[in-house]
Amino acid sequence: MGYCEGMNEFKNALRKVIQENMEILKTDGTVSIGRDCFWQLVVTHLSHLEGAPRGTNAAYFAREAFDQILSEKPFSKFVY
Repeated sequence: MGYCEGMNEFKNALRKVIQENMEILKTDGTVSIGRDCFWQLVVTHLSHLEGAPRGTNAAYFAREAFDQILSEKPFSKFVY
C-alpha cells in the first residue's frame, strides 16, 4: 500500500470520527466548538484508525488532514 492510499483511508476514517464526535456534541446541545478543543477530542482515536500516519511527522500529517477535513462545507459551520 502506498502513502497516498494510506492517507486516503486515514482521511475517510478520520472524517467518520469527526462526524461521530460532532453528532455527540450536537446531541449534548453544543452549537459550535473551537478547532483546537475539537482536535483534543478527536486526537485520542487517531492511532487506532486505518492508515494512520506513523513516525516522526505523524502528528503534523494527522493535524493537516484534520484541518483539511474541517475546512469542508458541513464541518466549517460547526468548528471555528
